[in-house]
Amino acid sequence: MSASSGPDLPSVEPETFRDVRGVWPTGVVVVTAGLPDGRSAGLVMVSLAPVTDDPPLVLWSVDRRSSAIDVWLGAAGYALHVLASDQEQLARQFAQRGGEKFAGLDVHPGVVGAPLLGGVAATVECETVASHEAGRAVILVGRVVAARVTDRLPLLSHGGDMIPFPAPRAPEDDR
Repeated sequence: MSASSGPDLPSVEPETFRDVRGVWPTGVVVVTAGLPDGRSAGLVMVSLAPVTDDPPLVLWSVDRRSSAIDVWLGAAGYALHVLASDQEQLARQFAQRGGEKFAGLDVHPGVVGAPLLGGVAATVECETVASHEAGRAVILVGRVVAARVTDRLPLLSHGGDMIPFPAPRAPEDDR
């Protein structure tokens, strides 16, 4: 089945679509990548999506106008970090335009050479297996080559705000 957009199909305004995306709660994820020459990139994104479990694939997208697009497209892969509920400041550090996003952080290269961040709720390292042009974005598909989950609760994004995932209630709280 092929999709087409023609004069008979309307298109929603970008602002309306951003509003819709804002009410969809999602985890706050920092994605990182590194090149053999030492250049690295990092950004905050919320477009992470699992594709399939066998083989384990995930996808995310990056704006083609990113100043680090050469790193994103040239790296062997990337690391996805689901931030923990107390890492809002780390999210803000990676959300800034320009600047040294890794300043003050203790990072080490992962399996695919991407800088790994500490203290996160989960880390997924991926080998890039495909990229697809889609509007202003490039969709990157990765095969999961390493994954770690901790017992830390995630940081969520909802309505443009970052909020800690609520702690589970103890059974006695249900009385």
